[in-house]
Amino acid sequence: MGQEIARVAVGTGGGGLDIVELPLPEIGKDDGLLLVETNGVCGSDWELLHGEVEGYEMPMVLGHEPTGRILKVGPVAAQRWGITEGDRVAVSSQLRCGTCEGCRGGGRCVTYPGTYGTMPARVLPGLWGGFATHMYLAPATSLVRVEESVSTEALAFHNPLANGFQWAVEAGGASPDTDVLILGSGPRGIACAMAALYVGARSVTITGLAHDQSRLDLAQALGVHRTVVVKTAEPDELRDAVGSHQVVIDTTPVSGIATRQGIAAATTGARIVLCGLKGKGVKLDVDIDDLVYRRLTITAPPSKTPASFRRAVEALNSGRISLGPMVTASYPLARALDAIGTLTSKDPDRAFHVRVDPQT
Repeated sequence: MGQEIARVAVGTGGGGLDIVELPLPEIGKDDGLLLVETNGVCGSDWELLHGEVEGYEMPMVLGHEPTGRILKVGPVAAQRWGITEGDRVAVSSQLRCGTCEGCRGGGRCVTYPGTYGTMPARVLPGLWGGFATHMYLAPATSLVRVEESVSTEALAFHNPLANGFQWAVEAGGASPDTDVLILGSGPRGIACAMAALYVGARSVTITGLAHDQSRLDLAQALGVHRTVVVKTAEPDELRDAVGSHQVVIDTTPVSGIATRQGIAAATTGARIVLCGLKGKGVKLDVDIDDLVYRRLTITAPPSKTPASFRRAVEALNSGRISLGPMVTASYPLARALDAIGTLTSKDPDRAFHVRVDPQT
């Protein structure tokens, strides 16, 4: 098998990150071992690293967007996953046994105290994240085979794309008969636009602030029909500028202004999808009767489901999803902390999407 140890990035709390060496585990009939190719970097990695997300235990194995090649797999697992050794796969961060009280009730799995990328480092065999040369594939793993034609850059974007399919298509109902309005032009907002375009939405509009112009230009290069620079906090600004939409997706962080503008720009019977976390204390005052009379549906879906994860990877496999001019950046495992740090950079020329390539 070659290398007998794995190198893993472990968040120690307070922004600290250690690269540690761990032995490769023995693989049985029902599990496997992944040679990690790439792992996208997410804003939540920075929050987890700095202990800003409640309910997670440090130290923690990081990297929740893992992809790579099957290095070893047991016969039972190979049959269940439909793969063989050497196959290229994307791995969902979710770990669910499917039988515990948490899984049956739609909550957090009791069997696994974390997910890929959030597992406490104390849990053996310790290879629970994509910021690593190798990752353990537990029996509860969900994965999808990836075609060789998919570039590393595109593959690293599979998790934001799964968010896009979950929010725009599964939760929002984007289809050829809908006009879609996306608030926020970060990676998740762009991913929502890509998913909406993929299913043939009649029109896709995306918003940003003045300093987001390069991101709005990227959105147009990817095929978005209209971009809008939001200039005020007036609730009716977007509606007056772009009209009403059947699907409204708010991916913006921190402020509730965009949410109010999104509700105002929703047509009768629209679906409003809330997916940008605002932080504690951000509240929304709405006219309840207005929601009722306009028959609005407001939903706050999960970041992804097995269905949206599979749909995103299948879209990449189809060749119909391209990152186009999206600027990406690759970091080796030894610089995983630098990769995470780029997320707070104020450099207007910084890469739009960042990944860690542990084999480089």
